Amino acid sequence: MMQMIMGHKLLGLFFLWGILSGIFVAGLEADSFIYIRWLVLALFYWGARLSANRFPILAVIVLVGVVQAAVAIGQQVGWMESNHPMFPVTGLLGNPGQLGGFQAVALVVAVALFMERTDRYVRLLLLFSSFVLAYTVALADSRAAWIASLLGMAALFHAQVMRIVKHCKRWAVPLVATAVVVLSVITFNYRSESAKGRMLIWRVCADMICDKSLVGHGLSSFNKHYMHYQAAYFERHPHSEFAKVADNAAYPYNEFLHCWIERGALGLLFFVVALVLTMYAAERKIRAPLVALLAFSMFSYPVFVNALLVLFPVLLGLSAPRRTRRWGNVVAAGMLAVALLLGYLEYNFIKEAGKILQKEIVAADDRTEQYVGRNFHRIAEYPRLNMLYAQVLVNRPELASSEKIGLVLPTCENWCDIGELYLNRDSLNAAERYYVEASYMVPTRMRPKYLLFKLYCRTGRMRNAAETAREILEMSLKMENSYTLKRKVEVREFLKTYKP
Repeated sequence: MMQMIMGHKLLGLFFLWGILSGIFVAGLEADSFIYIRWLVLALFYWGARLSANRFPILAVIVLVGVVQAAVAIGQQVGWMESNHPMFPVTGLLGNPGQLGGFQAVALVVAVALFMERTDRYVRLLLLFSSFVLAYTVALADSRAAWIASLLGMAALFHAQVMRIVKHCKRWAVPLVATAVVVLSVITFNYRSESAKGRMLIWRVCADMICDKSLVGHGLSSFNKHYMHYQAAYFERHPHSEFAKVADNAAYPYNEFLHCWIERGALGLLFFVVALVLTMYAAERKIRAPLVALLAFSMFSYPVFVNALLVLFPVLLGLSAPRRTRRWGNVVAAGMLAVALLLGYLEYNFIKEAGKILQKEIVAADDRTEQYVGRNFHRIAEYPRLNMLYAQVLVNRPELASSEKIGLVLPTCENWCDIGELYLNRDSLNAAERYYVEASYMVPTRMRPKYLLFKLYCRTGRMRNAAETAREILEMSLKMENSYTLKRKVEVREFLKTYKP
């Protein structure tokens, strides 16, 4: 009991440190949606903690998983449309990886409740749900989800597993070690390019941690800094094998690294110790899905997906000791209702802002310009809206003040666009800086190099233009298309006429 109480106190310190990190390290605006998001998470935590009965909340997780499964199966057979143009099955979420992560946690919850309940019809429903959820975990084709399911089940049947290991010590340990190695090799080679891409991101994350290891870069700062560090990495290592798998990275693919980057070693210490103490004393039906969620978070990005993020405070809240209070369920229901309302309002803002930004990109409008002017700080905080926001600034350069440009998230494409914006203003040095950094961000993209080539030609720096032209012809591109083929023809013609 004492471990659990201490664990929940440390969770409180972790929450407080996150807010202080946002204010004093990241310098977030007072009305930032990030604070609203943390308030919503706190309400979910306290709502789950105050509820007298765990079963209804856990049953909701299973129910949502079953609904997701129905949608995913509908997408598989062609009755429903996917939410992603590249993947046929996504459930209600954005891609199969997110679907697999949620289904893995819901599967472990369903099996845990099946083992606990005695009601015949409830057990039949849970058994059916478990099979459906297991099918969609396989359907999602996510390695992180498979690992999460496996480790979640291992935590659920921990006593039985340890009993087998105890009775068969001679062969159990070598067998488990061999299985781990074999499964690691298989999962790595199943989609090796994806695995190498994660390894690149983790390597660059190490540089971010080294720079600010103690206090971190501040709450919600990963997207604001990561691509700068990736550019610096390839500037130092121009011949790195990782260049082949480099791309714009929006996620760290490991929430422990993510925590360390944004909240530093202090925040990570609060989080890890709180988890260990909480899970040590938690019931099996709470500990096992938490293990699944944490396993998934080591290879994916649940903090960036609201449906997965909410599972953290809910499961941690449910792990607290139950105290019978007549008013507990009423207060818990109220907190959960407020959290859902705030989440719904934020969702509506994102939806409305997205439509307005797309409208502004197609055709300039004074009312939309005023809307963007009033809300640009808040809009820029959402990575998805930030992409549209950047396009608005490119299409309407008269709106692009230094303050607004400073809120654009760094990506190879955004930096090329901003470079062109500065070029049109005759700020040639600024344009060159953006083009150069963009060329290092994703070394296999031709556009930044080509824009540099054109800039050097425009400014009469023919030697630099020739060097850049040769680099373009020697580039290892991920794919050839009409754009790259035409540009190669152009730079070849330039080199034919160039005289040192």
